[in-house]
Amino acid sequence: MSRAFSVICPQPLMAQQAGLEVQASWHLFRHAMAMTSVRMPDELMKKLEQVAENLRRSKGWIINDAVRGYVDQAEKQARMLEETQEALADIKAGKTVEGDAVMEWLESWGTTKERMPPK
Repeated sequence: MSRAFSVICPQPLMAQQAGLEVQASWHLFRHAMAMTSVRMPDELMKKLEQVAENLRRSKGWIINDAVRGYVDQAEKQARMLEETQEALADIKAGKTVEGDAVMEWLESWGTTKERMPPK
């Protein structure tokens, strides 16, 4: 059995990826935060209630914080994927530097004969 719980979020979030059933509601409150409903299994709700009690925080605050962390991590992974694809395109286009040239440059750091970065 699942129970419904409403959460105030700064923006509608796609929590389905985290295994939660979400119904978005675009009602804005005094702090310009959107409202969304989240369905979760009773067991998870009990754990959430216990964490909220232990932290002396609301369930909404904990869910908002958790979803924010999840979304931040997903954005970071998307950026890393994009940077990897750009790097692979550079390699394919022949935009590379020999490893020995890089090592010589690094070893020159802090010496009187510091080299320019290899191109």
